[in-house]
Amino acid sequence: MYLRFTILRKDEDSHARQGVLVAGHLLRDEGDLDSYEYTSLCTSLAWFNKYLRVPAILNEQESERGISWFKSDARSPIDQMWNLIAILRVQGVEFNLLKTDNPGTIVYEDKWQVVAKPARKDRGRW
Repeated sequence: MYLRFTILRKDEDSHARQGVLVAGHLLRDEGDLDSYEYTSLCTSLAWFNKYLRVPAILNEQESERGISWFKSDARSPIDQMWNLIAILRVQGVEFNLLKTDNPGTIVYEDKWQVVAKPARKDRGRW
């Protein structure tokens, strides 16, 4: 099983729901956060920057619609994701937890995540 944490906004590149990490970066840069929220948000984002690899394939034009999914046993990043979601929720940002056994054609995989190109029928769904 694969998990994806999203908000309701559509991502301009993938045309899928925007991922929580992207939303966290936008909130950090553009949000009206108190000092505790800002510090907590930066701590969570720093953890992801340190431990979660951004697959280079996402920068390739033919993979721009690739969508990142966590493997269900990726405990450390999933725990960190819940910390990030807590901050987003305080700011009124709603999120969804998507689950699937078939994220599409997997074009990248590491110990915690996959990047997949969704089947045409699933593009609007994710």
